[in-house]
Amino acid sequence: MSAATIPRILFVDDEDSLRFLFCKVFEKKPWAIDTASDFSEALKALSEKNHDVVITDITMPGKSGLDLLRDIHGINRDILVILITGNPSVESASEAVRHGAYDYLIKPFNMTSLEYVIENALQQKKQQDEKKRLEIIEHNYIDNLERTLHAQTLEIRKAYKFLSHAHAKSLQILARAADYRDDDTGTHIAKIGEYSFILAKHLGLSAKDAEILRYAAPMHDVGKIGIPDSILQKPGSLTAEEFEIIKRHTIIGAQIFFDSVHPYHIASGIIALTHHERYNGTGYPRGISGDDIHLFGRIVAVADVFDALITPRVYKEQWPVEKAVALIRSESGKHFDPKVCACFLDMTEEILEAGRRIETEEEQRKSSFNLDSLLAKVPASDHIDEDDDSWNQ
Repeated sequence: MSAATIPRILFVDDEDSLRFLFCKVFEKKPWAIDTASDFSEALKALSEKNHDVVITDITMPGKSGLDLLRDIHGINRDILVILITGNPSVESASEAVRHGAYDYLIKPFNMTSLEYVIENALQQKKQQDEKKRLEIIEHNYIDNLERTLHAQTLEIRKAYKFLSHAHAKSLQILARAADYRDDDTGTHIAKIGEYSFILAKHLGLSAKDAEILRYAAPMHDVGKIGIPDSILQKPGSLTAEEFEIIKRHTIIGAQIFFDSVHPYHIASGIIALTHHERYNGTGYPRGISGDDIHLFGRIVAVADVFDALITPRVYKEQWPVEKAVALIRSESGKHFDPKVCACFLDMTEEILEAGRRIETEEEQRKSSFNLDSLLAKVPASDHIDEDDDSWNQ
């Protein structure tokens, strides 16, 4: 019953005179009044119209007012029922309360008392209806809010996926730039990502962290873009002064990435800064040790040294795999984290297989490159749609 709705009342009594009197006394009240003489008529009236309050005699031919009360609340518990009786008893009063009667009047009663009870019942019904209305509004608001939030969450996830893809691609592009600057380290850069990914998975890192490490690990030496070629590509041994300059690449690499808040870039900065630290504290640039070195740095340290040993460089010969593996084993607890070393020794064959696969892929990529294939990637339109990834394969 809203504020603009006329309340509807059903009066049920088998006495014609009482039904007539009820209608006559309350004919000027702002109520719509219906009457019924027994249980069946009452149910019929209730099925045809929505009533707010029912006043019913308990004692009637056939089924009683208590039966009607039970049936009404089986249909609609929002209807308030007032019971009247000429034969009051503790049992009938108790039964009325137990089945949810709003009030209980004893015959004879005066119409003023009945009016007071009805007015109170209508006021309560109005409050009940208003509460229900507000609950519906709240439910609809929450439902709409949840749908809106769900839609926005999907959009955010889509944007995050796109940005994550873009950040991962940016790291691949930086790694490829290093490839063109120093052809000797091109496959090394690609291998470090895969080696680190394999180690991370078997060390129990989450799939998300392992994937971040896969893309960030190739950035371990990105700071070398700030190192002069005369030092970076020098054949033979470096002087002490030149080695100090080389060591700066860890700081340069960290500075490149630490202005970003994206996980891929933060991880890249951490790796650049820590991959030359040693488990026993004799590394650089900070000389930290043990678990103070970020796990990403400890993983990349093993991957980096192993692949550097088995890869020929301008300043050194290629080591046999067995010799390189023996060195990794001997440096456990000194240069390297013992847990990472143990994992590496368990996964050596898988790591070597990944390295061979990368070398094959790199050779195929370089041999298949031509200008036409590059130009085919240029969009035909001046507009680049972020949903269209065909240009970025």
